Amino acid sequence: MSVFLPHYVFVFAGAGTSSVFCFFCRFLFFSPSSVFFRGGVGPPFFFFFRQLPTPTNFLLLSLAISDLLVGLLVMPVEMVRVIESCWRLGEVMCALSYIIGFTLTSASVGNMVLISIDRYVAICHPLHYNNKITSSRIEVCVCLCWACSLLYSGLILKDHLRQPDRHSSCYGECVVVINFVSGAVDLVITFIGPCSAIVLLYMRVFVVAVSQARALRSHITAVAGS
Repeated sequence: MSVFLPHYVFVFAGAGTSSVFCFFCRFLFFSPSSVFFRGGVGPPFFFFFRQLPTPTNFLLLSLAISDLLVGLLVMPVEMVRVIESCWRLGEVMCALSYIIGFTLTSASVGNMVLISIDRYVAICHPLHYNNKITSSRIEVCVCLCWACSLLYSGLILKDHLRQPDRHSSCYGECVVVINFVSGAVDLVITFIGPCSAIVLLYMRVFVVAVSQARALRSHITAVAGS
C-alpha cells in the first residue's frame, strides 16, 4: 500500500482506469495534516505521562510512530520528486523509497485495524476486556503488524528490489510496475479488507452504544418517575 503523490510513477500493468481510482483512494486514505499531528504529538505525549502505557495507548503510539515516519521519510522524498523532473537519488534510493513507503503505510492501516478491534472488545464485551486485551498480547500484535507489513511489501516489490531500473524507459526514471492480479490482491489486502473491517467493527460499536444509551435513559426515567 502506498500514499505516494500523483507525480510518483506507479503502474498496474493492464489495470486500466480502475488502477487510477484505486491509486487515488489509497492516496486520500491518509491526510497529511493528520499524519503530522498524530505522528508529531503522539510519541512525546505518550512518554511524558507515565500513566499512559495501556494496551490502547500502546496501539496509538504505534500508529503515531508510523505516521511520524511517513511524514519524515516518505513525504520529503515525494516533495523532491514533485519539484525535480528527474530522479536524482540513485537506484538504491529508488528501491528503498518504495519499500519504506509501502511498509509504513501498511503498518498504519494495520494499527488502525488493531485499534478498531480494541475498541470493539472494550465497548461490546467490557467484562472480558481485561482478560482478552493484555499488554503482552498487544505488544505481540503490534510486532506482527510491523513484521507482516515489511514482509508483504518485500514480496510485492521483490522484482523491483532485485532490479530497480528494469521498467525505466530513460535515465533518472523510477518506476514500479505491478501486474493486474498482484495489484488487485494488494488493493484487497491493504485497502478494501482493512476498511471493511474497520467500518463493520465501528458499526457494531455504534449499535451497542446506542442500545446502552437507550437503556440508561429508560433507567433514569424509571427512577425519576418513582
